Amino acid sequence: MTGTISNEEKIKGAYASLRASEKKVADYVLDRLNDVGHLSIAELSAGAKVSQPMVIRFVRALGFGGYREFKYALLREKRGGAAEKAFEPLGGFDLRPWDTLEDIPLKTIRVSKNVLDDTLKSVSPAAYQKAVALLAGARIIDIYCVENFITPASDLLNKLTYLGLQCRINTDSYLQQIAAGHLSAEDAPGPLTTTDTVKREMMFDHCTWDDDYKKITREIRSRLLELAGLTPDRYTVVLMQGSGTFGVESVFSSVIDGKVLICSNGAYGDRMAEICRWNRIPFAIYREPCDRIPSAETVARLLDEDPAITHVAIVHCETTTGILNDIQSVGAAVKARGRTFIVDAMSSFGCIEIPVEKWGIDFLISSANKCIQGVPGFSFIIARREPLIRSKETGRNLSLNLFGQWETMERDGKWRFTSPTHAVLAFSKALGELRLEGGIPARGKRYAENNRLLIEGMAKLGFRPYIEAEHQSPVITTFLYPQGVGFRFDDMYRYIKDRGYAIYPGKLTEVDTFRIGNIGEIYPGDIRKVCGIIKDFLQTGKEEIR
Repeated sequence: MTGTISNEEKIKGAYASLRASEKKVADYVLDRLNDVGHLSIAELSAGAKVSQPMVIRFVRALGFGGYREFKYALLREKRGGAAEKAFEPLGGFDLRPWDTLEDIPLKTIRVSKNVLDDTLKSVSPAAYQKAVALLAGARIIDIYCVENFITPASDLLNKLTYLGLQCRINTDSYLQQIAAGHLSAEDAPGPLTTTDTVKREMMFDHCTWDDDYKKITREIRSRLLELAGLTPDRYTVVLMQGSGTFGVESVFSSVIDGKVLICSNGAYGDRMAEICRWNRIPFAIYREPCDRIPSAETVARLLDEDPAITHVAIVHCETTTGILNDIQSVGAAVKARGRTFIVDAMSSFGCIEIPVEKWGIDFLISSANKCIQGVPGFSFIIARREPLIRSKETGRNLSLNLFGQWETMERDGKWRFTSPTHAVLAFSKALGELRLEGGIPARGKRYAENNRLLIEGMAKLGFRPYIEAEHQSPVITTFLYPQGVGFRFDDMYRYIKDRGYAIYPGKLTEVDTFRIGNIGEIYPGDIRKVCGIIKDFLQTGKEEIR
């Protein structure tokens, strides 16, 4: 609070410019002005019947930096009329104005000791060792701090510098942004599927009825259309609760009113056939070996031979092996014969440019937790409006009804059933970070570089990719076991995982393989580290044999 303006006057002065939900908070605070200073943000949001982010927006609309500052202002103002309940800036130390000089050191030391004892009990040895290793191996350590943390941050700077580590400290938000902007790929931690900032976005609770939350949903749908290079007059976006498989089943069970031709060269193509069996959808399946892509010529022939086929479905990046199918050529064959084209782009959309309309795609399905680097919780469908609207009468179930979900979202931005609120907030942040990185071209370039370094590094260790380079995706790579090298995958998996990384077992039965993914918040430095870890594992095995 500044000047002679009271908190009540400040709230009333800003009242007219507040949003409806913010006014709920204002009314609640004005009715309980003397008590709100003692409430937590959770208690205030529950009392006002709004979300915690809405409380934060309210206090910021008044000019406060955050809820703590708002509480302090209320308590300071109250102190003028009730000195016996004054706010204690040293709360926790039990210091009082009547304490003697001899009392103060004893009290502060006793409390500090208790805090240190509690801290020691909460320290995880594994986490501690990992933190030490990260600091010791860092090229440079950036220390960011504000307000009360400046003193301990300065102390940390002194100690790390004394140990010979390269450090710098930034207390100004502008300088912090500048320093962060100069970080290189080598400075980023990993391997994580997404960034810490995306994860932090999930720390707030949202009510699905909030207008602000509905706005986030609408913005996500609009931005996904932009990523696909589409306009809302011909295409639209539907968000669907659940994993990518939920999205695929939603499309299949909702829009297929005839017979579908499934092009399969892996587990996820076969899963489409399983979806058809459960939903009693007529289908034909065109299979290729896992290391070969479906042929557009064969698709054209099958469509010519069977006029009952109304839809064609294919997986773009088949992560069973990491093969990248030619959806452009297949789409051209499908469109030339007037059929509906469905593409599972679960592990490609967001890192590979897909001109949806140009390639004749009617329904493209992807997931929040793949190349856009959100978190699991929902899938999304980019749909051509005409066949989507036509599916109003063909839906086979309630919860996965694509038209029903779209109709509700179109009306007011609300999800039909319980919304994965935290995953939605994370995805919105992830979309923004994708834009900052440079969009799909930049992210695709990073993934491709990761993949190139991975294949080169593994080749030096005797591992050859299962898929030929022409059809290898930049997302995940299947490696063959090297000849003449004996090891158990489980042992290698545990060895790598203990050092902070995770790989995948192979999905093939005819040959011994394993898979390494390189999407997410992963950079060339991570790839080099993984290759080094595998090298150490193989060397350890040789020494044990000797």
